[in-house]
Amino acid sequence: MFKRTQAPAITLPRHAMERPLRLAAAVGAAALAVFALGALVASSARADELRMEPITERGNMAVPARGMTMDRVRNSFGQPSGQRAAVGDPPITRWEYDGFVVYFEYQYVLHTVVKRVR
Repeated sequence: MFKRTQAPAITLPRHAMERPLRLAAAVGAAALAVFALGALVASSARADELRMEPITERGNMAVPARGMTMDRVRNSFGQPSGQRAAVGDPPITRWEYDGFVVYFEYQYVLHTVVKRVR
């Protein structure tokens, strides 16, 4: 009935194949330039550096350790020279001694800060 025929082969002119290759090369070169520029910018980036004295240096001064109770601190270091009332939730209390300040959360030492000698 129907006669089967083969589709004709399509031949493209030579310049039609060169154009996509040139476009691919241009895109590749642009990507390489962007990558190189990004690497250059990243390598020249700078940050400020803040140098601080080490916190661990407390000399020969004994200070309350984290987790000590208020009673134990009072028994070991005496009555504080100043006390601040509890603030916030959880309540944070501050006791001031001559060489350091003790911060409590509820009844336990949260942090001890050594005062700077000026």
